[in-house]
Formats: sequence, structure tokens, C-alpha cells
Amino acid sequence: MSTGVTPAKVNDSLTFHWATSDSTTQYYIHLYFAELQQDQMTKHNRQMYIYVNKSLFYTHPYVADYLELSTLYSSVPIDKLDEISINKAEESLLPPILNALEIYKVKKSLQLLTNQQEDNYIACCRLYSAN
Repeated sequence: MSTGVTPAKVNDSLTFHWATSDSTTQYYIHLYFAELQQDQMTKHNRQMYIYVNKSLFYTHPYVADYLELSTLYSSVPIDKLDEISINKAEESLLPPILNALEIYKVKKSLQLLTNQQEDNYIACCRLYSAN
């Protein structure tokens, strides 16, 4: 994580817009953080609120551990991804930061992921090994 982005002004947000033409598309997101800075006077870490589509993504201010890499990710698909915003928490003295962002589009498959013959073979093996 050798690169990162912060807003030009301490109180500004980091906002990413994602334009999609299909409202049924779902996404997974991964946000990567590497905290390399602490407030020198108070030793407080950066605190941020993360919003996806204007809804709070993480239930409390996110604090990346000093000199540690961390990842936040969606464990369920997000419907119609429009915007990701990272805002400085009121009590934080440092602006929000983001080192990397990955967005994965869910692709729905209309065909079975397992060949039916393989499924029959596995069922046969289970039956055979149970005796």
C-alpha cells in the first residue's frame, strides 16, 4: 500500500461516483486502508464514517490501526452502486484516507455451475462409501 488519497482540505470528504445503466446489477466492494499518520499532539488515530449510496456502511466511526493494513468489504451484494463516500468523523483531527478501492460486479449464471454427471458421481461415491 504505497499510495493513498486524502481530500485537499481536512474537513472535505472522499467521494466516488459509480455510473451504472442497469439498476438490477449488484456489486461487492473492498476498501483498503493503511494508516501511516497519527496526530502528534494527542496520538489519536484518524476516524472516518463510510457511506455507500448515502447509507452508513460501517456502524461506527472506522479507525484504521496505526502502521497496520486493513480491509473493509461488503459481505452481501450491494444493489445499484451509485456512490461511496468517506467522511471525517467530527472528533477526528485528520482527514479521511483511502489506499485502494476494488469493485466487483456480480455476474449471474443461467447454467448450472456443476455438471449433472459430476453431481450424480459424487452422490454415487457417497452412497458407496457409506456401506
